[in-house]
Amino acid sequence: MAVSTAPMIELKSASLELPARSPGQISTTAEQHVGGEVVRRRGRAARVRVLHEVSFSADPGMCIGILGLNGAGKSTLLRVLAGIYQPTSGEVHTNGRVTTLFTNQLGMNQNATGEENVRLMSLLLGIPYKKIPELIKDVAQFSELGEFMQLPIRTYSAGMRTRIGFGVASAANPEILLIDEIFGTGDHSFVSKARDRMHHLIEGSGVVVLASHSPDILKQYCSHALWLDRGRLMGFGKLGDVLPEYRERTLQCK
Repeated sequence: MAVSTAPMIELKSASLELPARSPGQISTTAEQHVGGEVVRRRGRAARVRVLHEVSFSADPGMCIGILGLNGAGKSTLLRVLAGIYQPTSGEVHTNGRVTTLFTNQLGMNQNATGEENVRLMSLLLGIPYKKIPELIKDVAQFSELGEFMQLPIRTYSAGMRTRIGFGVASAANPEILLIDEIFGTGDHSFVSKARDRMHHLIEGSGVVVLASHSPDILKQYCSHALWLDRGRLMGFGKLGDVLPEYRERTLQCK
């Protein structure tokens, strides 16, 4: 069977504006600390443009690291790719099943047990029902949560919830995997374990898009980099080309 060479992700001038406050109520100082750009139109409430005409495409086999300071739009871009946010203008196309791994684990049932959440997330990812018991065992072993798997996840720490989410995502063989700062949560032993498992994930995924503040993580996993600044695309290409320019520009701004 021929392997498709069509882009798995394609953005065409994608912009996103979110409501802010009424016109004239945002000071210049406050505006400088907003992640995007404040847009004021006569007679309408001010809006924050968190992404501005972002265009890029990702081919099968790419692992893309998103660069940018806090408020640059990294997490917002991931949520646009996931379909959580719809762009205000422009186009977003994904060719394949999208799996997300965000630190807040949106969609988890806080009153359900860890095991019940694994079952629920597996069904949402389209994993065949007959494979779920095996997956539950795999996640329990990987997460090392023991009896906590039978407790409601509202009793879990953020790191424990991350273990559950990472275990399911890494066992689902995702086609498009979106990761937001996942290695910033959890103890050292889990972080090391998760990094080892990432190699398997990247090999099994069509495309991985990873947001992280750690250059070491980006260098370890990513072939390409996408640089955002206040919602604008500043650069996209090979990591070795984009990262040095990003570092130089960031140091100049400090």
